[in-house]
Amino acid sequence: MTPPPRWFRLLLRLYPKAHREDYGDEILEAAEHQRRQRGIGPMGTVRAVWDIAGGAPGVWIDTMRRGGGMGTTRGWGLDARFVLRSLWGSRGYVATAVVVLACAVAANASVFSYVRGTLLPDVPYSNPDEVLLVWGSNVTEGQLRDVVSGPNFLDLRERSTTLSSVAALHSDAAYLMVDGRPVVLDAQEVSVEFFDVLGVDAHRGRLFEEEDRMSGNGAPVVITHAFWHDHLGGREDVVGLPLDFETDPRTIIGVLPPDFEFIAPAPLFLPAHDDQLAAYARSNIHWNIVARLAPSASLEAANRELAEIMTEISREWAMYEGWTFFAEPLHDITVAAVRPVILALTGTVLLVLLVALVNLATLFRVRAFARGPELGVRSALGAGTASLTRVLLMETVGIAVVGATLGLVATPFILDRVAALVPAWVAIPDSAARVPILSAQLDPAVALTSIGIAVIGSILLSWPTLRSALSGTSLGVRRGGHEGIRGTRLLVGVEVAAATALCIGAGLMLRSTHQLLTTDVGIEAEGLLTMMVGDVWGLDAEGRTAYFEEVVARVEQLPGVESAGMMGYVDFQAEDDYARVYFLDRELQPVRDIREEWRRVDAGLFASVGMRIASGRTFDPDDFQGTPRSAIVNQAFATKHYPDGDAVGQLVSTHNARYRDLRIIGVSVDVRTRGPASVAPPMLYVPLQGDPRGTQGLHVRVQGEPMAFAESVRDAVWSVDPSQPIHWVSPMTQWVSMWVAVPRTARALVSSLAGLAGVLATIGIFGVVAYTVRTRRKEFGVRLALGASPRRLERDQLHAIGPIIVLGLAAGTVIGIAGASAARALLHQVEPTDPLTLGVALTVMGAASLCASLLPARRAGRIDPVEVIHR
Repeated sequence: MTPPPRWFRLLLRLYPKAHREDYGDEILEAAEHQRRQRGIGPMGTVRAVWDIAGGAPGVWIDTMRRGGGMGTTRGWGLDARFVLRSLWGSRGYVATAVVVLACAVAANASVFSYVRGTLLPDVPYSNPDEVLLVWGSNVTEGQLRDVVSGPNFLDLRERSTTLSSVAALHSDAAYLMVDGRPVVLDAQEVSVEFFDVLGVDAHRGRLFEEEDRMSGNGAPVVITHAFWHDHLGGREDVVGLPLDFETDPRTIIGVLPPDFEFIAPAPLFLPAHDDQLAAYARSNIHWNIVARLAPSASLEAANRELAEIMTEISREWAMYEGWTFFAEPLHDITVAAVRPVILALTGTVLLVLLVALVNLATLFRVRAFARGPELGVRSALGAGTASLTRVLLMETVGIAVVGATLGLVATPFILDRVAALVPAWVAIPDSAARVPILSAQLDPAVALTSIGIAVIGSILLSWPTLRSALSGTSLGVRRGGHEGIRGTRLLVGVEVAAATALCIGAGLMLRSTHQLLTTDVGIEAEGLLTMMVGDVWGLDAEGRTAYFEEVVARVEQLPGVESAGMMGYVDFQAEDDYARVYFLDRELQPVRDIREEWRRVDAGLFASVGMRIASGRTFDPDDFQGTPRSAIVNQAFATKHYPDGDAVGQLVSTHNARYRDLRIIGVSVDVRTRGPASVAPPMLYVPLQGDPRGTQGLHVRVQGEPMAFAESVRDAVWSVDPSQPIHWVSPMTQWVSMWVAVPRTARALVSSLAGLAGVLATIGIFGVVAYTVRTRRKEFGVRLALGASPRRLERDQLHAIGPIIVLGLAAGTVIGIAGASAARALLHQVEPTDPLTLGVALTVMGAASLCASLLPARRAGRIDPVEVIHR
C-alpha cells in the first residue's frame, strides 16, 4: 500500500504522546485506506484528515478520566467540581457574598469611571501638560481669574518668550437662519493660533491660517465633526459650503477631527482677527487666553514673565494698577470645582469596598470554620496542604470574580442614573467661565482595576483563614473554635468602623446640602421663566430701548403672565459685567479705578424676579424717562463703600458717559448670583434706557409651570421682530439648581453608599452572632439543662459582641470626623464635629448593630436541651 502523505503525521500531534507511540501507525494506515476507498482527491483527503483529527478529543477525555499523564489537571478538575457542588449546597451563602461584592464593585466602577473620564481623561490634543489658561487677576478687588482685553492679549502674545504660542478665545452665539427664523448655536471666536496651541489638525479641509489673521479676507468658519454629520448629513462637498448666518454667509473651510472637544464645546469656530482685537478698548475685557508652554520653560518662569508683562502694561495704562497675569494648567483648573467631590467619592467607595471585602472575608471565615470536620476528613483521606488551599482559594476567587462581573454589568445602568443627576456645567472657581464636567468613561482599564481590587482584596483579607490550610491544620479540629470566633469579631469591628464613618459623612452632606437648598438667594425663582433675547447692537440706544420695551409690552399681554422685565444678563449664568465707579460725594477719589459689577435694568425687572428693597425705595416709572439719574445698590455694595453711613442719597458715576451723576435711591437685598454657597458681589443697578446692551435677559413671572409658557412667550417676542434670536430658554429654578447640583449629587451618592455600607455591616454582625450560636449549640443546651435562663444566654452573646461594636463606633467616629475635616470644602455652614449629625449617625449605627446582634442571640435561649444533648 502506498504510504500516506507525510503531513498526515503532523496531525498525530493532536493525540497524547503515549497514544501516538502505541497506535500512530495504525491510525495513519486506517485513514489512508479510507481515503483510497473514497477515491484519492480533495474530498477523500478532507475525510481522511477528519478521520485522524476527529478521534483526538475522545482520546484526551479518556486519558483524563484515567488520570494518565494528567494528574495535576485531573486534580484541579476534581477540586473544581467539588467546589461547585459545595457552593450549590450553600446557595444562600453564595447569593449573599455575590450580591454584597457586586454592589460594592458596581459603586466603585461607577466612581472610578468618573475619575477616569474627568480627572484622568484622554484629551484630544498633544502634550496636554503644556497647555495653559492665562488669566488677568486683581486679588485686591476680589477678581482672581478674569478675562483680558484684546490689546492686552496682543501685548502678551508679542512680549512673551516662555509661551511658544498664545491664542485668544471667546464663547459666543451664532445665529443661523432657518426658514426665516434664527437658530442659535454656540460658537467660539478664536485667534488664528488657537488650533496650533492645541496641536490639532483638520479632518477635512484646513484650519485658520495666516490669511485669516486680518479682517477683509473672507468670512471662514470651521465646524466640528458632529456638526458635519448631524446638521449637514456628512456630505462630501462640505469644504467650501456656505452657511447662512444672520448677518453674512460664512464659508466652511475645514472640519475638526471626530474626537476633538475643547472645555466649552461648540459646533462652530469663527476667526478673531488681529485688527479687530486691537480695535477693542483697553478697558473692554472679555477674552480668555489659552497658551502652550515653551519646551525649555517652566510654569514658574512663565508666571514670572507674565507678571512682568502686566507690570509694563500698568505703567502705560494706570487702569491696570494692581493687576497681573498668571497661568495655570488647563486641565487642572477645569476640574478644580469637582476634584474635591470626586476624591471624596473615591474615598467613600473605597470604604464601601473595604466593608464588602471584610464582609466577604467574614462569611468565608465563618463558612471555613463550619466546614472544619469536612476538611479534616479530606485531610485524613490524603488531601494535602496544596489541595485544601486550592479548594478554599477556588471558592474565594470564584465568588469574587462572579460578584465583580455582575457589578460591572450593572455599572452602565448606574452611570446612566448618575448622569441624570449631575449638572451639565459648572463655573471655574473665582471666574465667570463655565466648563462641562463629570464625564464618565467605563473602559477596560476601569473594568480590570475593579475586578483586580475585588479578587486581590478578597484573597488578602481571607489569607488568615487560607494560612490554616497552608500549614496543614485541620480547621475546626486542631484549632479552637473560640479563636476563630474572636478573629471573626475583629473583622466585624472593621465593618462597623467603616460604616459609621460613612454614616457620619452622609449625615454631614445631608445637613450641608439642606443648608444650601434653604439659603435665600435673593430672588423668587419659582414661577420665573428666563431667556436671552435680541441682537440689536446695530441700533442706537434709543432704538434698542424701544425694541426691548415693545417686547416686554407684548409678553405682558399674554394670559397667565403677571409681569416681565429686562436685564443685561440672567443671574446665575456665571456672567459678569464690570463698570468703573467714581464716588462723587467724597473729597478724595482714589486715583486707581474702582471696578464693581453693574446691571442695566428696566422698570419691571425688580418686581418680576422678586428682588426686595432693604432701605430706600425701588425704581419708579419716572426713573426710566430721559437720561438716567438714579441707581440702586445692593447690601454688599453699601457695606463695602459706605461702612459708616447710609448709601441712600449718595452720588456715583460710571465710566459710561450716559451714566453720570447717579443718586442712590435704594439698597436692595443681595442676590447670590454665583449660587447659595457664594458671597454676593457688590452690585450697582441703573435704568436700562441710557445705554442698553443689544442682547437682554428677559424675565417673565407666570402663573404655573414656567416652561408651559415658553412657546407663547417666544411667539410674542418674534411678533415684534421675527429675525431676532432667542436662546437659553429655561426656568430660573434650573439656573439656581445648577449651583447646588454638584453637592446635591454628592449627597445622593454618599448617602446611598453609606446606606449600603450600613446594610453590609449589619449583615456581618448578624452572621457572626448567628455562627456563634450555631457552633455553641451543645454548650448552650448543657447550660440550659443545668438551669441557665434563656435571657442569660442572650445577654452573654450581646456582651461578647458589644465591645467590638462600641470600639467600631468609636473608631468610625474618629475616622468620620477626620475625613470630613479633610473634605471641609464640601461642607456649607456645617462643622465636621456637628453634634446633631454625630448623634444621629451613632444612634442609627448603634441601633442597627443592636438589632443585628439581638435577633440571632435570642436563638440561643430557644435551643431545646434534650434535642441538642441526644443528637
